[in-house]
Amino acid sequence: MLSQIQYINQTNIIRNWSLKEWIGIPFERHLYQVLSHYMEKYNDKVLVYDTPSSRDDGKDIIIESTIDIHDLMGHNFYLSGKKKIRIYIECKTSDSNKISWNQLAGNIARVENDDVDYYVVVTNTTLVPYTFYQFAKAAKERNINFLLIDQSLLLPFLIQEDAFIGETECLENNRQQGIYSEYQVLRYEKDMQTYFEIYLLIRNYNLKSEKIKITLGTDHDWTLSPAEISILLEKNHFRCLKLVAKRNYFSGIDQLNIIYQLNHSKNIIEVKGMNLDFDFIPPMHGKQHYEILDILFNLVTTTTNLQIQYLIGESGCGKSRIIDELYSKVLGRNIVMIPIKCVNDESKIKSNLIKVLGEKNLLHNIDESATLSSIIKHIDTKFQKCVLIFDDIHNLDKLLNEIKEIALLNVNKAITIILIGRNDYSSGTLKYYSFLQWCQESPAFAGNEIENLIEKDAVNMIRSIINDVPSVVLQEILAKSNGNPLFIIQFIEYLLEMNLAHIINRTTVGILNIDTFSTKQYIPNTIEKIYKNRCRALATEANGTYMLDFLYLASFIGITFPKELALLYFHENSQLIEILIKRKFLAFSKDGNLVFFHETLYLFFKKELMLFTERNENIWKKILDFKEFLSSLKCGMAYFYNKDYQLSIEALAPISDSCNSIKNYSAASINKEYYEYLDIIYKLAEREKNIELQKKVILYKIYTSLHHYAPMTAVNECIYATKLIKKNKKMQNDDLFLYNITELKAHGYMNAGQLKNAEQYLTECLTMSLLYPKKHNTSIKFDMYDRLAGLYIKYNHFLLAENFNKLSESLAEEIGDPDLQALALITKAKLHLYIDPEVSKHSLLQAKSFLSQKNFSRIFFHNELSIIIQKLPLRKDDIGWISEMKVLIHQYLRQSIEKNYSSSVIRSYLILAVLEFLSNRETNHFESAERFISQGIDASIRYGIATYIWEFYNLKLIISTRLHKEEEYIMKIVETIKRMLKQQNLLYLGSLDFCYANILVLTNIGKYLTRENEFYQFMDSINCNDGLYNSGCSFNCNDPHCQYVCERAIDRFKAQFKHIHQKHLLLMDESATYSLFDEKTGYYIAIS
Repeated sequence: MLSQIQYINQTNIIRNWSLKEWIGIPFERHLYQVLSHYMEKYNDKVLVYDTPSSRDDGKDIIIESTIDIHDLMGHNFYLSGKKKIRIYIECKTSDSNKISWNQLAGNIARVENDDVDYYVVVTNTTLVPYTFYQFAKAAKERNINFLLIDQSLLLPFLIQEDAFIGETECLENNRQQGIYSEYQVLRYEKDMQTYFEIYLLIRNYNLKSEKIKITLGTDHDWTLSPAEISILLEKNHFRCLKLVAKRNYFSGIDQLNIIYQLNHSKNIIEVKGMNLDFDFIPPMHGKQHYEILDILFNLVTTTTNLQIQYLIGESGCGKSRIIDELYSKVLGRNIVMIPIKCVNDESKIKSNLIKVLGEKNLLHNIDESATLSSIIKHIDTKFQKCVLIFDDIHNLDKLLNEIKEIALLNVNKAITIILIGRNDYSSGTLKYYSFLQWCQESPAFAGNEIENLIEKDAVNMIRSIINDVPSVVLQEILAKSNGNPLFIIQFIEYLLEMNLAHIINRTTVGILNIDTFSTKQYIPNTIEKIYKNRCRALATEANGTYMLDFLYLASFIGITFPKELALLYFHENSQLIEILIKRKFLAFSKDGNLVFFHETLYLFFKKELMLFTERNENIWKKILDFKEFLSSLKCGMAYFYNKDYQLSIEALAPISDSCNSIKNYSAASINKEYYEYLDIIYKLAEREKNIELQKKVILYKIYTSLHHYAPMTAVNECIYATKLIKKNKKMQNDDLFLYNITELKAHGYMNAGQLKNAEQYLTECLTMSLLYPKKHNTSIKFDMYDRLAGLYIKYNHFLLAENFNKLSESLAEEIGDPDLQALALITKAKLHLYIDPEVSKHSLLQAKSFLSQKNFSRIFFHNELSIIIQKLPLRKDDIGWISEMKVLIHQYLRQSIEKNYSSSVIRSYLILAVLEFLSNRETNHFESAERFISQGIDASIRYGIATYIWEFYNLKLIISTRLHKEEEYIMKIVETIKRMLKQQNLLYLGSLDFCYANILVLTNIGKYLTRENEFYQFMDSINCNDGLYNSGCSFNCNDPHCQYVCERAIDRFKAQFKHIHQKHLLLMDESATYSLFDEKTGYYIAIS
């Protein structure tokens, strides 16, 4: 049951406000009249309607507005880019009690199909924390903004409008100030553990937004989920947090203490008996899941005689989750839920059941040898209903017969038996699957076969877990999970394990390392284990090994393959194809061919095939029996694994010839289709002792990954190549070759945005070139100098960047290569983009002249996009030019996608997003800009290029601020930008020269941080060569152990705080300016 409300501030701010004859409909009519009068000042831009007094369907007053409404009952209502908003107001009045959940439940559901933007509950009292939480949650699920106008906000408004009604004390002191908090506790049992849900309602009556942090105070005996949470609460806004607690140990403190931190002021809340382990638990999703939950709930709460239900489905489909939700739903009712885990040792199942029933006072004096039927007959349900949940029945054997006998009982007792098991053949004997068939045919049993989530529900589940999920990540998880809830969770936990995501709170994660996301192509261990169990189960069947061998064979051909392959393989045993389909290993594709049931199965078998086992050697022999289904290159691979090396060399000759023919890899046309065969070519060359071919294969593979895959794939190839070189006696002393690989590794790190690693390897190359100048050719040196110049541009170190750029220019002229000369000029343009735009413009035009014969090359597109970016600050108000550029960039984008020019694709999306933003500044209609931002973020993740992603988020910050999106949402964008800049070492500002766009974005972040102590912490995270802005202080000025280490830095921080609010760039002198910024927000647009 829910506890009484506890007040953290020792104060209940809600007074006794008696409405008397104004309660109910009279109050609704009065508020309608007050609001109508209040809105007259807006003329016809704001319209107010009342609704019929009966059957208002959850709305008493409707407001429609074509403008932003400010400070209405303490709240602002924004258009957020829409032409018109609709506000529903529901009035709830009471002369005594706070409004309960029962008085509001269902209101949101009744309006979910309406075009409503805000749902406002207005009351002369308030909502209890639990009610507020549930209502806010229901509104958020339907994408509706929920606001509470309770007594604390309504009373001042009515007094201000001279419209107060009823009676209350102290009318003069009617406005609240400060932060007020209260909470309720719900205790419940789950899996024989006691849990506590704390519903903490926080109200902000201060004149500004406040940052509040909740952490665990007693972390030895208790755990709390989330263990830590930070929120930004806007003025006059309320937020209810749900914290779940569980006690782990009973040797220490009995109380749970929660630390409640407002800025740097800390309060300790003592909440008796609570805690929670971190457990990644998303909300339940799926229409079928909720329908089954309702069926079970109605059954267990109304039954008066024995009922048996079964729930079956594949591993991870959500069977146990439905039962967990059932536990929560029957809380507080006179129902005992008893879980029975069915383990392989069946002798323990009945004894455990008898023991638990005895402890619950439902069973007395029965022998442990009793049958299940006898136990059921002796359960005492005189005072409470009983639910027995037999989980994992696929582990049973002998007891299956006893369960069948229960169906014959005629017991008039309130007992429900729920049987839960798998049907995916990952566990269970033939006897078990016969039992399932019997269940489905028996009139004494009822039940459901749970399907995976439909696409809409799976998408909603992923979105509920991953904060602001990029669509490319969503689609990847959707494809790999096939709608299985467990697989969705496992893939997200895999992202956490691989450091590709970070935890935001108990139910939410955010994408972290976009540079490596696209390089992870396999499946989590938990899912692999499920597939191995399914394979073992299949192997025990008649012809099981024969069927498994076919799956391995088919995986070599592809995820989809001709049905004729299966018919030829199985020949007279074609019924085995039906078994593989029934067991969900295979399915028919739309064109009538066969396809692996989903991608993860295909990846599993493909990986297993490549393991060097005796069994796999036999499979490779079988594969060559079906050469008519293989390309010549696939045949070459199969020959290699069959140790027919000469045949393999002949079949793979086109790849060897391609490797041998390339002279300049940077400018070469590289065939992406050869990539998966290059390891075999290398091993064949190694057998032939062909060192030159081995080197060329290594370079071919690295350049393929640089041009066609994520940059971190290229880095991994360089790391692997280094290991090969060091193992080879003839290559290990080839300094020039090793130098080349090291430089390519630095290139990969640069493209991935990992500047610190790039700097390390470029410095390594520089020292090697200085030690052995005669061993290094000029084109390789050019690449090194050009990349070092690019690196120091990003580090805002003008002199170093300029010197390396001069060295690369000199080498390009010496070589006489127009491509290299163009590249050096493009780098020079980047260096001067902010410091001297005219030099930048001239350099890009010179580069264009060198590229006149290279139309549509990678460098050509890069230069053309740079020319447009250079012009943007001067042409930002020229609508005609902007329209022309949109058409041109769309052409460049299409061509870049066709040619797989990844950086140009991403930069095109960024330019289009900026152009759309500039086009729609006056109307605030940013749908197109937001679409290009989303596509650009997706492309960055897909290509694994982190270089520009923080610039997309910077534009997202500007648009979200303009549209008045929730402050906490904006705070998360800012935190994301800071995290990305830190990952890329872009909080390091070198010599504080204005060379790179991170200066602009850091200025925006500084402007966003309106509290000085947060600004100081932010400034302290920035590094530069002179170290002036690093104090080592935590800026917790309430810390009694403060050492005043910030004393020297604080004056500089204060000066910068004032400096940026005078429209100057962070850490730059007043001469440094940039005109591409948004007048309304004061934020700079970053585009590089």
